[in-house]
Amino acid sequence: PKEILEIPTMGSVNIHTSLLPAYRGAAPIQHALLNGDKETGITTFLIEPKVDTGSIILQDKIKISDDDNCGSLTVTMAKQGAKLILKTLNLLENGEVEPKLQDNDLATVAPKISKEMCKIDWSDSMENIHNKVRALSPSPGAFTILMGKRLKIFQTILINQKSTFSPGHISLLEKNKMAISCFDGQLELMEVHLEGKRKMDMADCLRGFHVTLGDPMG
Repeated sequence: PKEILEIPTMGSVNIHTSLLPAYRGAAPIQHALLNGDKETGITTFLIEPKVDTGSIILQDKIKISDDDNCGSLTVTMAKQGAKLILKTLNLLENGEVEPKLQDNDLATVAPKISKEMCKIDWSDSMENIHNKVRALSPSPGAFTILMGKRLKIFQTILINQKSTFSPGHISLLEKNKMAISCFDGQLELMEVHLEGKRKMDMADCLRGFHVTLGDPMG
């Protein structure tokens, strides 16, 4: 309620894991990765009744590396965010804050990740699927269905070569390696969690689960 937010004499402050007004909502880190962004950031801002719309106090940009997933990027943001909130509080204490209104015309949203969003569509591009895996790792995990069992995928490698198999089929199968065909290439699966088993490398998974070249994903 507005009357609660107005109790602190210096204003109520929040921190958000995006460069507002981009990615307002519950899952800004995931959506930045889903979209393949190369940069994101952290924002401290004054709280308004409408979520993530308050005036900006400070922002700090953060590079997203090709190896980042939601887990690693969250750790980076936690460290940077701790520094930024302390700097923000010091500015407030010294009366040096000059809040900047958000440009609502530039606002984008980052809604909560739903179960439906976690299922992989193998007819999509390999890069989009790769980014989905990154965005949902380590939790809740992007998934597909293999031989009637749910297979969560936590790490993939891009193979920039189209397969003769249609999207969503095992296109590469060796003793310690498996890849799935996509619309424009293939994805090698590196770390997975097959239903009924523990999380493991794909090589370990193949030792205890029989599949055949060309088998489809559900």
